[in-house]
Order: sequence, then structure tokens, then C-alpha cells
Amino acid sequence: MCNEAPYVFDSCSFIDLFRDFCGRDISVPLWEKFDALVRKKRITSVREVFHELTKFRKKCKKDQLGDWAEKHGIILFTEPSERELDLVVKVDSLYPKLSYRKTKEEAKKADPFLIAKAKNISGCVVTGDGHTQKGKIKEKEQIALVCKKMNVQCITLTRFMVQENLNFLTTATL
Repeated sequence: MCNEAPYVFDSCSFIDLFRDFCGRDISVPLWEKFDALVRKKRITSVREVFHELTKFRKKCKKDQLGDWAEKHGIILFTEPSERELDLVVKVDSLYPKLSYRKTKEEAKKADPFLIAKAKNISGCVVTGDGHTQKGKIKEKEQIALVCKKMNVQCITLTRFMVQENLNFLTTATL
């Protein structure tokens, strides 16, 4: 449980929430509550996630997630602090497979930055990376396992939604 810790969102969690799970036009009350968590700084992320979310916008004319990310850019997707940069170096050296880049386009992979930010602010990473469908941690070098080894809280998007009581009927009246 992450209790009152700030949530540090990975790209896959934003993508699942926006594109696969429920677009902003499907459940307005859910998104109102989600946006309130952003305004209260209970949800944050890193600039590398911002770049991952917006890099395909030139190819897609209609990209609700990319538009939303740009609107919240400075508030939500932060630059790393000096301490976070030091932690990124530590994560990279201890877990090089986590930062493995297949191409030059992936030169600034977000994973070590997410873990460093969460460690620095005593936050909780929200990701699907490294979890099985039942929410258990896979035994390979992915975000969830590295978080566990570095004593950083890490949960799935589903667990986040349960903890924050986010659902399609949030504040809706029937």
C-alpha cells in the first residue's frame, strides 16, 4: 500500500489509462478525480515519460494522451534533481539490463529516472512493467523487481485505482 505517498507514473500506466482502459470522454468523474490528484501533486512523473508519451504526436493528428501530457508538462513531468541524477547512476550501475537501450531513440529510457524519483520523494511507482497479470513481481530485471530491491514502493495501475477509489462511477449519480 502506498498510503499518502506521491504516485510516480510510468508511461505504460498513462497509456493503459488513456488508450486501452478509458478515454477522458468515457468517464468524466473518474478523470475529474484523477486531475485533482495531479493538481494536489499526488501524481507525478519524469521528463523521460513525457518524451515517451509525446514522441509519436507528429504522426498522429488526434492523440488525447499526447495533448493531455503537453497541457500538464511542467507541473507533472519534472526534471531530475541532483540527488535523482545520482540515484539514476546507481540504478544504471546496479541494474544495467533495466536501462538497456535497443536503439539510439531509446537513449533516455525512463525506468531508472522513475525509480530514482520515487526513491528521492518516498513515492510509489505505478507501472505494469515487471508485474504478472495477478500483480505479482516477475523475477527479471524490470521496474517492479528493481523497486523491490531498492526498497521503493511499486504498484500496478489497477492497485492504484483501487487505493484511490477511481472507477467509472466515481462521484456519478444514477
